[in-house]
Amino acid sequence: MLNLNRGVLDVCAVRAPGLGDVRRAYLEDICTFTGASFITRELGRKPSNVTLADLGYLERSVAEKDKTLLVACADGRYQEAVEQRVESLKAQLGEKLAAAKEFEAQRLEQRITKLRGIVARILLGAATETELEDKRLRYKATPTPTPTPSLTLTPTPTPTRYEDAINALKGGIAEGMVPGGGSCYAYMMRYIDEIKASLPDDEERLATDIICQAMGEPCSQIAHNAGLLGPMVLEKVKGQEWGYGFNANTQEYENLLEAGVCDPASVTTWALDNAASIAATLLNTEAIVADREVEEIDEEDYRPEITTGIGADAGSYGW
Repeated sequence: MLNLNRGVLDVCAVRAPGLGDVRRAYLEDICTFTGASFITRELGRKPSNVTLADLGYLERSVAEKDKTLLVACADGRYQEAVEQRVESLKAQLGEKLAAAKEFEAQRLEQRITKLRGIVARILLGAATETELEDKRLRYKATPTPTPTPSLTLTPTPTPTRYEDAINALKGGIAEGMVPGGGSCYAYMMRYIDEIKASLPDDEERLATDIICQAMGEPCSQIAHNAGLLGPMVLEKVKGQEWGYGFNANTQEYENLLEAGVCDPASVTTWALDNAASIAATLLNTEAIVADREVEEIDEEDYRPEITTGIGADAGSYGW
């Protein structure tokens, strides 16, 4: 840091992740990822003996206050070593799971995830802040991938909301992806009879029928918006295998997961939870606030309302 302040070296000092043996393991993973040599007293290596051959290579690195991002070289020169280390960690993970050592297994999963991590950069430019915000939310542009060895991005021909896409990706990583277009709900409708059989109360079984009917509405409404009969499309979709559904963009019945029509599982479950919450609020309050539709009246047929108290003299008033 002193040499950096004096301008002698252009370096960045970053605190090593983890503690104890975990820190050593993370540092060994970083050395494998970058092709660097692990310098430690246990191996008889000292910083004073380090040469340029001991340093590793990165395409890009970003050091922030709480985290550091390391992007591998585009030529994939260390990809084989990384894959070998991942396989070694998977073997250790199997042993830890067999021994019911959940904490150590969780650490190994984190190390595998970091080694296998992929980063994509989306570059957007604009003359003003308003235009940039509009592009970030709605503009169709060509994604520019960060050159990592295992990353391949194909530009989509349709407009993309990048913010929504990033949030959907995070949700998919957390809980997985399910087929979109309402087909996931339609698939789950086949289990309604089993659920009703396990319920002792008639009111609960009635509620199950209501939920079942509501779960078919997204698929039906999407088909209706595409110009087809919603109930017919729903009837054809709900009896099919997992992933099968109606693609409103191509007007075809196909495997939506393979076609790229998918939703994060968390979004699908939250939508059902929120719908049930709104229904519960209406049942408890027995009231709803909505916009009133006012019927349009022709000017020729218009007659103003007469104020109370005018009585029979109303005809003498001019309007």
